[in-house]
Amino acid sequence: MDTIVIIILASVLFGGLGVFIFFIIRMILKPQQVHNLENLVKQGKTSQAIRTAKQILQNDPRDCETHYLLGKALLQDGKDELALMEYKTVNAISDFKGSLKESAFRREMADLYTKFDQDEEALKEYLLLIQKEPNEPSHLFMAGLIFEKRKKPVQALNYYKRTIAQDPNHSDAYMHLGMLLYAAKKENDAKVTLNKALKLNHANHQAYYYLGKIHKEQKNYSAAIEMFEKGQKDPEFKIKCLIERGICLIMIKSYDQAMTDLERVLRLVETEKAGEREILFARYFLALCYEKSRKLDQAISQWEAIYTKDKNFKDVAEKLSQFQELRSDDVMKDYMTATNARFEDICLAVADVTSHSVTDVQMVKQGCKVFVVEKNTGQWRNARKFPKLMLFLRNTSQVDLPVIREFHEDLTACKVTRGMIFAGTQFTRTAMEFAEPRPIEIYDKDKLLDLLHQVNNKGK
Repeated sequence: MDTIVIIILASVLFGGLGVFIFFIIRMILKPQQVHNLENLVKQGKTSQAIRTAKQILQNDPRDCETHYLLGKALLQDGKDELALMEYKTVNAISDFKGSLKESAFRREMADLYTKFDQDEEALKEYLLLIQKEPNEPSHLFMAGLIFEKRKKPVQALNYYKRTIAQDPNHSDAYMHLGMLLYAAKKENDAKVTLNKALKLNHANHQAYYYLGKIHKEQKNYSAAIEMFEKGQKDPEFKIKCLIERGICLIMIKSYDQAMTDLERVLRLVETEKAGEREILFARYFLALCYEKSRKLDQAISQWEAIYTKDKNFKDVAEKLSQFQELRSDDVMKDYMTATNARFEDICLAVADVTSHSVTDVQMVKQGCKVFVVEKNTGQWRNARKFPKLMLFLRNTSQVDLPVIREFHEDLTACKVTRGMIFAGTQFTRTAMEFAEPRPIEIYDKDKLLDLLHQVNNKGK
């Protein structure tokens, strides 16, 4: 409005001289307007700053400094897309003066491009910044991050190394370099680099996660567990660390502790960021814990949850098929999941229905050993009774050759001439071939199920 009044007065009073005077006055007033606009932006008076900037641009649409300040005000107002449009206009005009410093502008421009996932454009800005400020390590580091995000590890490695050359105390550059070295299977170099990152900044918790992965692959499970425990403090890696820690605990057979971690994962996924594959792995290893602890109902529940999401996930379909009897037959379920005292009773009952008398019982890690002799039957009441050894297994995987071989050696050590093995699963071909010419009878899950039903019917 002030400008219009000046134009009218100048035109009336002075004619052409008035126009000249008007432009002189405008040259004097405009810098003051822009200065006032800059103060409004600094003071956070966003709405007033936006109005003022638009007024200035009505008279001079190519005022680069005003477009820049309007962009900053729009950012303050949460209008990032409109701000990006103003910054693009600044970039097109490229008239850097006054409060508009090119390096600061390009950093802000790169941040905006990154916010909108325009990595290619952001990278161009950082490469320009590297040319203008070659001794600034942050530009090199940001370029490295973009190359890493775009799956270009060679270029990313180069920029991280250049960052460290400029700033030997740049913890994040060491951490990302270590992550890339780990991905390239250079575990020892990665370990040194990640430890350097932590030495510079103990709060760099992502480094703990990758150190944990390295220790785990090197089978140093106690060190891996410690690293994953510390890595949980990073929200982005919390779920991953809990899963990996659970796996390490499984490897050292601490199934109860592993269960605690993996059950916690499934509680956290409702509130924490977690990928679908991570959830499937958590369920899979939790099911393994349940299986090892003979909590087969819970294991089956986890396998079923996995199967609904991915029918081809690891051996889940095979597991569900293997334990089909448990879902449909209570006597097999009782055999596989009973307490030790109840399991012993079941074994003694099976010995009874196979016409054997029990002489001794021993609970062993894999199941139960029952020493028996055949019952007196028919006309051969006074015949000599030869001892036998029955082995009842509750393992959930197929019975393989080493188990049969060990059982055969056990027969010899116990001076027992014949043996019988009962399992809730199948026997491998090699196991059956080993047993066939030897005094060992094998009862797979189908034969055992028949005997269990006989026991059940006898008890009714």
